[in-house]
This record gives sequence, structure tokens and C-alpha cells, in this order.
Amino acid sequence: MSWSTFSQIFRHRRKYLSVMENSLQEIAEYRLNFVLSFAYTLIPLASFILLWLAIYASQTSTSATIGDYSLSDMITYYILATWVNELNASERYIWRPSADINTGRLSLLLLRPLDSISYYFFIDLAATLPYSLMGIGLIAGFVVLLRIDLVHPNSFWTFSLFVIAVILGYLLSFIIGILRAIPTFWLENTSGFNQLLDWVIMIFSGSLIPLSVLPPSLQHLSLWLPFQYLVFFPVNIYLGQVPLLEALQGLIIELIWLIASFVGLRLAWRYGLRRYTAIGG
Repeated sequence: MSWSTFSQIFRHRRKYLSVMENSLQEIAEYRLNFVLSFAYTLIPLASFILLWLAIYASQTSTSATIGDYSLSDMITYYILATWVNELNASERYIWRPSADINTGRLSLLLLRPLDSISYYFFIDLAATLPYSLMGIGLIAGFVVLLRIDLVHPNSFWTFSLFVIAVILGYLLSFIIGILRAIPTFWLENTSGFNQLLDWVIMIFSGSLIPLSVLPPSLQHLSLWLPFQYLVFFPVNIYLGQVPLLEALQGLIIELIWLIASFVGLRLAWRYGLRRYTAIGG
């Protein structure tokens, strides 16, 4: 965020805290649905684990690896990827600004002394904090129930870099999510575009399958996209698949993507608001 944005947030910090409080109250009213929405993701997770168990069982060697992943690595990858992917689900950020633009509620927000993008960020942050903790609890129960032997990070620094990568990935995912809502300034229905983008993100973030298992052409393409930093990069840091120096370099690249995406978001949002006010929204 720019310095002026930080300054604006600091001046109106109580209002933003009130936004977070209201968001938490909304979550509390629908807490069962909140829990079930994450628990639902454990079903495809179990399917993926069973699939890879069958694939590794078909290998001739008991110590077989696929794309540099042992069986324990692969299972740990999918468990962590499920949690990180749900934390960073960019489609979660689309509906509120899209609905506000379509219904005209954005006009009320523009009259407040709040930055619109920061407003949406604090709403989602209030949801993300309990959602991430609940996800850890549900996945921990899943791991214990199935007696899964997880791979642990090989050092404190590995785990620290993993946490940093997850935080940066969350911020990047939020920005991507709001960017996905901006076409609503021009189009009433963007569901087709967003469904297509969901699949692109799913493939190139590594949430569907590790990028190192994809064909070389797709691996090369992923290097030119920011999506790998949402799931694949942080999870690979945790698994020790990324050497320390490469992890630091990757974090710098992720930060560059974050800054560039934020600048693009600010410009696109400003341009969209001109369109919005021009049509009397």
C-alpha cells in the first residue's frame, strides 16, 4: 500500500476496526455454514490422498518418487495446499465488490471517509483469521483420524520463510480477487470469465497438482505468472524442496509481483470508478 493509504488507515483505524468487528459478528451468525464450508474441502483432499496412494503403490520401487516427491511429501503437499488454497481463495473476494458495484451500494461506501480497497481488505481479514485457525483444527483432526505421517520442516528458518510466503500469498490473492471484480464496472455478468480464471489459477497455483509434475511447457509458462506464489511456492518451502537462497530470491520476486499487482489494482480501480460515476452509479 502507498504511504497515503497507510496514513489514511491510521487516521481512521477505529472505523476499520469497527468494519472488522461487524464482519466477525456476521460470521458468528453463520458459524455452522462457515465450518461446513471448510469441512467440505476435506472430501476432495481425501480423494487426492487415495489417488496418490494408488499411484505410488503401482510403482516398482518402495522408495519411488514422482517429481521429486516421496509419498509422504506428496500427502503433506496436498494437506498443506488445501489449507493454503482455502486461505487464499481469490474467488472469495469477488462477490462483495461485484455486488456493491451492480446494486449501487458502492456509492454509499464512496461517501464514507474510508478507502474502498482497504475496506474490503479488513472485511476479509476478519473472516480469514478465524477461518485459518478453524482450518488448522479440522485438518489436524483429519490427520490424526487417518494416522497420516506428515513431513515436518527441516529447520526454524524453513518454517519462518513458509509463514512469510503464506502471508505474502494471501495479500497477493486478495489483490488478484479484487482485480477480478473490476470488470463488473463494465459488465453485469462476469461469471463465465471468473469460472475460466478459477481453472487457470487452480492449475498454475499448484493447488490441483504440483507444478513440478506438469509437462515442461506448462512449468515454463507458470514462471511468467504470479499464481505459483499462492500455493506451490510456500508449500515447497515447507517441504524443503526450495534451497534457502532460492527461497529468499522467490520471496523477493513474490514481493515484486505484490507491489506491481497493487499498483495495477489502484489504477484499474480508479479507472473503473470513473466509469461508475459517469453512469450515475
